[in-house]
Amino acid sequence: MLKNRKFTRVAIFLLILLIVAISSGFRYYQLYEWKVNHPSYFVKDTVSLTTLDGYYWIRLARAYDNLTDKKIPDIYRGYPDHPYTFKLETHNLLVYLINKTSKLTGNYYYAGVYLVIILSSVFIIPLFLYLYSCGFTSTAIVTTILTTFSYSYLYRTYVGRVDTDCLNLFFPFMMSYLIYLIPKLEGYRRYIASIALGITAYLFMWWYQYPGFLIAYLGVFVLYLIIKRVKFWAMLTSIILFILFANPKYFMSGIDNIIYFVFGSKYFAGEALNVNKIAWPNIAEFISETQKQSWQTILLYAAGDKYLGLAGLIGLGLLILRLRFDILPLLPILLLGLISFKSGNRFTMYLSPFIFAGLGYLIYFSSEYLVDNGLKVFKEHIKIFSESISTIISIVLMVVVIYFFSGVHYKPTPSVPLNIQQTMIDIKDRFGSVPVVWTWWDFGYAYQDLANFSTVHDGGIQGKERTYFVGLSFSLPDQMKMRNIISYFDHKGFKMLENGDVDPKKIINEATNFTLPVKNGNILVAVSYDMVYKYDGIDFFARWDFDKKKSDYDDYEKLNCNYNGSILRCNDVDVDITQGVWGDEQLSNVYIIDESGIVKHYDFNVDGRIIQIVLKNNQVFISYILDDSVFQSNFNQLYFFGKYDDKIFEKVYDNFPIMRIFRVK
Repeated sequence: MLKNRKFTRVAIFLLILLIVAISSGFRYYQLYEWKVNHPSYFVKDTVSLTTLDGYYWIRLARAYDNLTDKKIPDIYRGYPDHPYTFKLETHNLLVYLINKTSKLTGNYYYAGVYLVIILSSVFIIPLFLYLYSCGFTSTAIVTTILTTFSYSYLYRTYVGRVDTDCLNLFFPFMMSYLIYLIPKLEGYRRYIASIALGITAYLFMWWYQYPGFLIAYLGVFVLYLIIKRVKFWAMLTSIILFILFANPKYFMSGIDNIIYFVFGSKYFAGEALNVNKIAWPNIAEFISETQKQSWQTILLYAAGDKYLGLAGLIGLGLLILRLRFDILPLLPILLLGLISFKSGNRFTMYLSPFIFAGLGYLIYFSSEYLVDNGLKVFKEHIKIFSESISTIISIVLMVVVIYFFSGVHYKPTPSVPLNIQQTMIDIKDRFGSVPVVWTWWDFGYAYQDLANFSTVHDGGIQGKERTYFVGLSFSLPDQMKMRNIISYFDHKGFKMLENGDVDPKKIINEATNFTLPVKNGNILVAVSYDMVYKYDGIDFFARWDFDKKKSDYDDYEKLNCNYNGSILRCNDVDVDITQGVWGDEQLSNVYIIDESGIVKHYDFNVDGRIIQIVLKNNQVFISYILDDSVFQSNFNQLYFFGKYDDKIFEKVYDNFPIMRIFRVK
């Protein structure tokens, strides 16, 4: 039988170091490629981020040194309720590390980027040690290498993805490894490991404030100690040390965290979210990572191929049978990974290690059988070859999987397009101390960090009542009602919707007919080209039926058009601009628009859809076809045509087709 080779501690250390170096080296090479292609990834000397949340962490890291009062309101979030609702949450390990690393790099953005490059690979250490300690060296190698290059994990730890994902495998696997280790230790070593478990848990909560994790690990820890027949007083001492060093307050709030995760979060909630018994539309409908996917798609994300994923799950089943109770410390992570089949691809990064562990075990198991039964001649005469067969097969299959099924070929792009980033930087400090921007939520954190704007909603408070009324204001065909909605919440705030008995239809009527001018003369409506392809979400919220709890929404349909001044061709079909016929479809209007306004307008005096084409430097920038309801919307008129009511709006910035900004009077 092919046995797992025993290595010296130095050999194991060097092997782990090699795998970590390969993982971090690849991520650093991504940054090198960005520097080589500087104009595509940098705004001047500022590196772009590949996650919108990164701008939030960078802003907090920048504020960290000057923060003396931990309860200071965050004036950039949740306007106008921030004075008593949102605080500067700088008590976060990622914020702390970015702040301190920036002292070395001289740049907060580079500090975040370099941290991700380094920290994304450290999960390899506890995961490798766990599998090696269980007797599966080749499986440990396969699992750690394939996980770090898997699409599900690389996507969340690519260059520029400054977010907590880069340590969200390390802390759980380290806790699992320590739980696995503690029953095997004796005397003071067991208690030192229990203290280390508590400190790891504390750091995890400082990093990622979801104490529900600790409830799960506490349950697993207690059960594992019982199964391993640890003496009562030793077990009790270990448990107490774990709780004390993890900070007991986290365990007290952990149960509520689990209840919210299951029943109130975007990962499990249905189409509607209730706030004060009102079924508001759920933003999860338009966040791809929280949308439920088929099992084939989940395995594609987790393993790169559904058949590879199935093989890994089969191998995982065999590995669990082999490990028996030693799988228990890994159970919280495994369950989180399996949640992917219910809640979407957000948690596939927790599933990938187990699929690849199963795959690695299949390779080991198959090689073991092959050597013991199919290569007896080689085993007797060429012993070295027979003992190396598992390693050779593992290396060959790893190369194949990494090349064909991993995320190494994926090229991340900036989350905020460079021209919009540049616009945000250009308008910083142009409109007063802290202007308020009324726009869609996606770029909220970027507006706060790059433009110094306060926002109504952002990536942390999107959805429900705030996003509903922002969407409604853009979808309505009446700019006065848009101004009324903005002024209504400027006066009353959104928090009042969470208190008392609220009738949403009554609030909508009050808001759309509110006549008082805005209190804050520095509220800006921003419309940018990215909102065109987000319009389905905008209209989904705006057309929400509170009784039926669903939405029948409209959208732009993207076209691929060419225009040379006389001939218009869209999706490889010519448009007859004399009759308004496009293939089999009769059009009502065609608009050709550039930064100066309408270049050409063809009105065919019939009912039909409308084509809108935007030119930039005499080239087609964007082109869409839409129906009349979208055409008449406030967003369409403000963005595409710059058409506004000067009694209620003042145009204060215009670099169309990138962005237009209007001040609310």
